[in-house]
Amino acid sequence: MTQDESAPVVWRAEGTDIGVAIMARGGKIASLTGPDGHEWLAQAAGPIPVDPTPVFTDAEMCGWDECAPTITPCRQDGIDYPDHGELWANPWELVESDATSCALAFTSPRGDYRLERRASVTGSTLAITYCVTALGRPIYWFWTSHPQFAVGEGAFITWAGQGAPIADTDQAGAPLKPWDPDFARIGTLPQHGSRKFYLNPAEFVASAQIHDDGRVLQMSWNKGLPYLGFWMERSRFARTDIIALEPSVAYYDDLSLAVGLGTAPLLPPGRPYFWDVKVCFEGVSS
Repeated sequence: MTQDESAPVVWRAEGTDIGVAIMARGGKIASLTGPDGHEWLAQAAGPIPVDPTPVFTDAEMCGWDECAPTITPCRQDGIDYPDHGELWANPWELVESDATSCALAFTSPRGDYRLERRASVTGSTLAITYCVTALGRPIYWFWTSHPQFAVGEGAFITWAGQGAPIADTDQAGAPLKPWDPDFARIGTLPQHGSRKFYLNPAEFVASAQIHDDGRVLQMSWNKGLPYLGFWMERSRFARTDIIALEPSVAYYDDLSLAVGLGTAPLLPPGRPYFWDVKVCFEGVSS
């Protein structure tokens, strides 16, 4: 791991009510600030290495990463996929950029898919569009966002339909279990504790909100992301308390598991798969 060389920022938003900084390594969004200048993403303790450890939780644990084609290490179609996938630790190609948008691309080490991503800022909104294309052969696809939003002890999450049963992915088969309002509040976790759960995979939810110290961040997406997971931790892996909103292409966490469940789309060669994500700031929470 290159400890003495920090991965460079290749793009910053300019002249808007939102601040965004992006690195070519992993396509990481290294900074995301709202109209009041508040930094929403966890920050690294030191330089972010160009060549990180292969274990995600041993790396810098900051910013917004991309996880594909898996989260959990797995083997699918004869390929061993690493921890949190192969996007976050590898360099991306800077395709083009200007004052308000930045396009990056990543081609897999095997040359079997190409992911293109464009981030654009307008006012206080960050819009991210994605396109993945299988190259040469059909592939199963899994992607999820991994934004490490740094929050205080009083932070909580909301979404439309909150209160319905959730999928407990800590149990075999991820059975639905009754909703507990404490699940929405990070302060109900012990120090160094964590929780992960998904919404009912049969129901589509198009957005979720984080409320923290009078601020509200809303993340929304289209139906290319039919599943939604939440991760919370009290400084278990990161240096601060974290809430991650994780809309996903497939369900859940492991590409091989998702293929077995029939939730991972099979991408025919040359036929792009699209999805998008938006982040905006709504003002003062109640």
